[in-house]
Amino acid sequence: MAISPQNAATEAPSSPAVPPEPEGNVWRETLESVLIAFVMACMFRNFLAEPFVIPTGSMAPTLQGKHYDLVCPQCGTSFRKGYSDSNPAAPGAGLNATTAACCPNCQYVQAVQPETDKYEQVFEGDRIVVNKFIYDFHPPERWDVIVFKYPEDPKTNYIKRLIGLPGETLKIEHGDIWLKPPSGANLPAGTGPQWEIARKPNLAKLRAMLQPVHDQDHQPEELLAKGWPSRWQNWAMPNQPGWKTSADQKVFTLDKTTELTSLRYLHLLVDQYNWDQVDPPGGKASLAQPSLQPVPQLIRDFYPYNYAPFPNARDGIHWVGDLALMCEVQTAEQTGLLRLELVKGGRVFHAEIDLASGIARLRIPGVENYQPKSTTRVWSSATKQVMFANVDDQLWLVINGQPVEFDSPTTYDHLGNTRPAELPSIRPGEQRVTDHSPAGISVQGSAATVSSLRIMRDVFYTGSSQATDGMQRNQIELKKNPADPSRDQFFMLGDNSPSSSDSRYWLTQGFVERRQLVGKAMAIYWPHSWPTTYSLPIMIRGVRYDFPFMPNWSRMNFIR
Repeated sequence: MAISPQNAATEAPSSPAVPPEPEGNVWRETLESVLIAFVMACMFRNFLAEPFVIPTGSMAPTLQGKHYDLVCPQCGTSFRKGYSDSNPAAPGAGLNATTAACCPNCQYVQAVQPETDKYEQVFEGDRIVVNKFIYDFHPPERWDVIVFKYPEDPKTNYIKRLIGLPGETLKIEHGDIWLKPPSGANLPAGTGPQWEIARKPNLAKLRAMLQPVHDQDHQPEELLAKGWPSRWQNWAMPNQPGWKTSADQKVFTLDKTTELTSLRYLHLLVDQYNWDQVDPPGGKASLAQPSLQPVPQLIRDFYPYNYAPFPNARDGIHWVGDLALMCEVQTAEQTGLLRLELVKGGRVFHAEIDLASGIARLRIPGVENYQPKSTTRVWSSATKQVMFANVDDQLWLVINGQPVEFDSPTTYDHLGNTRPAELPSIRPGEQRVTDHSPAGISVQGSAATVSSLRIMRDVFYTGSSQATDGMQRNQIELKKNPADPSRDQFFMLGDNSPSSSDSRYWLTQGFVERRQLVGKAMAIYWPHSWPTTYSLPIMIRGVRYDFPFMPNWSRMNFIR
């Protein structure tokens, strides 16, 4: 339809053309945007969160400093070895000398030659993000991993685990942290402060601080071929059927029996003599059967991250009794009994599950008033992931990743079992249970299969008998300052206790004040990426493309 002049008059007038922006305005807006982004980034970094790179291994294995990522050529265990820029031959080079590495699983020592082996590249430390405002809303908590200003050099940032809180008196004994609360702090009338062991608050924290001892899924095949026995052995009475071992020594099976039949871990540490019989120096292998000498040892505080090629360096120094047993269990029938057992200092600790009812009980033989009980789901024939731990005078039972809730506390009063000891025979002719054989699994009334067996240990903190300034640091009193909370004092320790400069050794003071706290370490956002020698091949329409690097996804996680 044609538009009449009247209709045309009612139409909105066309908009005038917009003149182009002067070039100077465009540049000004761009500059303003860049400045605003820069200011926002600075504010975010200074007040909210900040990235840091871990330079040393004082928090290993929780956080890695400059290190090697290695794989044992004998058993295939992946582990990390700290790197030091120091000359290994120079005095004072310390434990991080980088001429050799020792597998934490089978104790095989391999030379570390980054100049000639592309698979032994030195990686930088973990990159972490730190929450800088969290302590404005609630106080720091014990076991937090915290970045703070080093008291002796405020320009330097340190990262450690928070152990002692303001107002507490603290000491380190037999690898554990002992605390005496402030006078009058929630104490019964007429009583004074008593020493109490510091316990992990939850399962996540407990798991994060456990250290590897042995993984049965990683077997040194060459050593086994020469006759080295399995660390997990049948513990049945003579002439009675017991546990059968698979050819690769990774799976153990038991036919149904009316007797409680045990499978037991022996800590058969492989020393240099035994490895030399299998893998002689210079590669001159002998055709004769080597004279292997498997002798059970005590579990000690060995740190593969710190290994240096010194005599007895495989063993560690201190006996560790706080252990965790992990495994996968499958029972053929819903009848009988499953018992997990740990030994510490001559005392036995049991977790028992009635397979018919699902009732779980914790027991300490000789401590009659300790009988926590729980009703779990009826035990089916499906494979269960089970963990039993005795850490910080507390027992933990975990099934399929979930801690079992008991009807009474699973903590127990200290039993004084701070020295390794043997136990008397339970029955005539039965093998002796000692701290050299500190873990076991027993089944009665059902056929069973056990696999994926692992032994872990707790962090073992060592005390400083005397700091270089002459101060005794085995016991320290932390001040709480109500008039000025910024002066409240905190005690910090590294998870890698033998190789950590922390509150035990600082010259000027054995604590960190609240005003020196930077923030809480929240997550590892970039551990490192594998180099091009570890390129990830990707096939697209039959053509292979090598992705130049592969992120180390397994270690991108929250810091516990």
